[in-house]
Amino acid sequence: MKITRERANAIYYRDYWKYNGIDTLPDEIVGIVFDNAVIQGQGTAIQNVHKSLDIVPGAIIGPTTLKKLENTDYSVFINRFKNYAKSRVNEIIDNDDSQSIFKNGWNNRISKY
Repeated sequence: MKITRERANAIYYRDYWKYNGIDTLPDEIVGIVFDNAVIQGQGTAIQNVHKSLDIVPGAIIGPTTLKKLENTDYSVFINRFKNYAKSRVNEIIDNDDSQSIFKNGWNNRISKY
């Protein structure tokens, strides 16, 4: 079954960009969080945001998250976010060694954030 570009874009928009407030993040970081949602899952991406901000991981980007981001150095945030994303890659592989074939690709993609 082929999917049109328009349909794929609609799925990305609905299921990743608009998922639980990801689209409300500041421009400086929304792209990396969106990409992380695509490769590791929306919930994981949101938890990576929360852990990077030292707040209790939850399921949404809400007022607490956005308030904490107001005084955040984005370069520090991005480095922390990358570390949590790479750590998740290792967890995935630890739980299923067959996924190790993707490790370099995933880590290379995350390193570009």
